[in-house]
Amino acid sequence: LGQCKGPHTHPPHVTPKLQRPPLSRQFLTFGPQDGLPPVNPVLLDYAQRLSEEIVARAVQQWAEVDRRYVDIPYIECDVP
Repeated sequence: LGQCKGPHTHPPHVTPKLQRPPLSRQFLTFGPQDGLPPVNPVLLDYAQRLSEEIVARAVQQWAEVDRRYVDIPYIECDVP
């Protein structure tokens, strides 16, 4: 087996077997061209409930931290 001596490059006369075609717009778009692709209502409902749960947990965490440290005065900067 040969040793690797740097980045993988191919001599000019050798073409790699696996070449990816350049990325084009046709690979970036999908669904109907006249509007948004259809959304599964079950997935949409799940995403809505999940986002509401995340927000509720964040607010609860903020309230707990605020309650815990409410007695500590806020010092903006102690260096003149």
